[in-house]
Amino acid sequence: MRSVKIITDSASDIPFELFEKYDISMLPMGVVVGEKTYLDRVDLDAPAFYKMMREDPESLPKTVMPSVEMIEAQFEKNLNTFEHQIYVCISSKGSGTYNVASMIKNEIEDRLGRPSNITIIDSMSFSVGYGIAVREMSRLAYEGAGYDTVMEA
Repeated sequence: MRSVKIITDSASDIPFELFEKYDISMLPMGVVVGEKTYLDRVDLDAPAFYKMMREDPESLPKTVMPSVEMIEAQFEKNLNTFEHQIYVCISSKGSGTYNVASMIKNEIEDRLGRPSNITIIDSMSFSVGYGIAVREMSRLAYEGAGYDTVMEA
């Protein structure tokens, strides 16, 4: 069993190759453009997004937090595979993601009847501002560092 699993959302703007290299799990944010919702970095990449903005500059995009189902599925998946899972999410100052993830963690722990291996960190930052910390935490976790060392990062 690996010690620490790192999870973040797509708003951390970590390059795809690092998600693969360090086995980081990504929860995609939703991006609403006009009447359509896309999953960031799943069905909408940066070139496609900028193309839409050039074609319709009046259409202001909005973001939507990862779905409850996605967050819960990710937490459940890691319960018995890792000693610890750490979700570093977009700032609670601009998104409800931290509160929803905390609620899901509490529901899982109520169901289990015990504390879980889930730690949720409110990055209090946006984009690369927390992506840098996630990258370092992921590198350490991938190299086998323990929970305390990863949390210090």
